[in-house]
Amino acid sequence: AAKPSGDRAARVWETQAWSHKAAGRESRGSGGGGRSRAARRSAVYDALREYDSRWQSLLLSEWRSEQDLLREQLREWPERRLEREGWLLKDLEVMRLPDCFGEPVLKCSLRASRGGGGGGSLSPIRAALPFHRFATGDVVTLCS
Repeated sequence: AAKPSGDRAARVWETQAWSHKAAGRESRGSGGGGRSRAARRSAVYDALREYDSRWQSLLLSEWRSEQDLLREQLREWPERRLEREGWLLKDLEVMRLPDCFGEPVLKCSLRASRGGGGGGSLSPIRAALPFHRFATGDVVTLCS
């Protein structure tokens, strides 16, 4: 999951690359505005700037509050409660998969138990994960 770094992450509409493109189109004498692709792109980036100025500080404040609450729970709750609430999975096997966009990808599953029941099967049987709050793409901490 992506998270803001510091108070503000650089946004594409604030970069020199965008400023140069926006200014370059107007300086070529196209009359500015109109139905060109550059005019539509400019309108999109103007809307992004407006959205950012209106909501970014509130969203960042909410994200920080959620992170503080989670850190407090991890620090103060016993393991049984973390398991019951879906924040802790224990006794997992981890398998590394090929990297995705330069980031490591790990697959977690419960430890396999050997099949039994008199059939002589030795193939591993994987149980479903218990209740948890994790989704594909979440950033997690692995502890041994």
